Amino acid sequence: MSGLLERRAAAARELMEADGLDALVAVSRGHITQYGDVEFLTAYTPVARMAYAVMTRSGRGPVLIAPTPADRWYAARHPEAPEILVAGGGDLLSGVDDLPSAVAAVLRQEGAEGGRVGVTGMRSLLPVGELESLRRALPQADLVDAGALIAELKLLKGDEDLAELRRTVEIGDAGFDAGRRALRAGATDAEVGAAIRKAIFARGARDALIFVSAEPYFLSWSQGREFGDGDLASVYVEVVGPSGYWVEVGGLVALGEPAPEQLRVAEACLDAARQAEALLRPGVTAAEVARAIDAVAAAAEVGSGIWHGHGVGVDHDRPVITAGDETPLADGMVISVHPNFASADERFGASAVDTYAITEDGAERLSRIPHGILGPEREAPR
Repeated sequence: MSGLLERRAAAARELMEADGLDALVAVSRGHITQYGDVEFLTAYTPVARMAYAVMTRSGRGPVLIAPTPADRWYAARHPEAPEILVAGGGDLLSGVDDLPSAVAAVLRQEGAEGGRVGVTGMRSLLPVGELESLRRALPQADLVDAGALIAELKLLKGDEDLAELRRTVEIGDAGFDAGRRALRAGATDAEVGAAIRKAIFARGARDALIFVSAEPYFLSWSQGREFGDGDLASVYVEVVGPSGYWVEVGGLVALGEPAPEQLRVAEACLDAARQAEALLRPGVTAAEVARAIDAVAAAAEVGSGIWHGHGVGVDHDRPVITAGDETPLADGMVISVHPNFASADERFGASAVDTYAITEDGAERLSRIPHGILGPEREAPR
């Protein structure tokens, strides 16, 4: 991936110029959905804690503002390691860390402390206390939200990005296979999740969200629930790979013969996933994809447990598959689609999830997990 960070920085400066920004401050913390902005620019994010990446339009940066010497040491190992400054000890409650003052120091050195400064995550990620500290450290700066800038910067993927996304999908698929082998009557959701974790971390996963559930909704911590004959499990594997790219894969696995209503909900969910897949091509909007899923849900008289998908790359990207997002799909986007349906009485549910690369004339499904309702062993879908 030689030169990738340099090209990203150059693209960021072009957008800064267009937006009239004198500096860009990217914000992240080391959790899935929150790590991507700093990781995208520096190839590093601390575990759990806050970090910043600072760039000036005049040419300095990105400068990684890290919370601990340990973070400096690890970040410096990357072949394209940025300039790194340490500003704290890393404890979240000590009150000792002062990353905003380090941000301000860089901007003062470059004469940008009184300019227009874009801050990513200003409305969605940055804690109020951190924002107040930034304002105190930069009293003359015009701090503006740069969420749209970083979203545009991350929107389209190149060949290097796609190679890493494919690599990460392979890890996720291996996790699904392990979960499918572990899923049996009497096994708990925690045991199946542990089998998935073992498989993906042995293959280099850096972080993950694992959901294995026969409940109407899958989005839950492990509960120690035992699976039984007739259960239909949603096996959902979200993986951050070795190079920071995030993907989502999964499928439905039946133990024995599920109840007719359970199968009806599952078939509706799978139909929604198929209809969404058929729409994935340049020019179709995210809202059109969402409305197709919503139409299947309405016809089947089922509810949706979560939103229907979103862009993926180095963390969560645009667009979001909701009826309100009119962003047109474009060649180079990578999209996760994940309908989750529940029966009206919330007794039964089913989920489908896939990751797609949008191409010039359609979409490429990146996972090899078969569509359909699978058994616990490797067999063709029903």
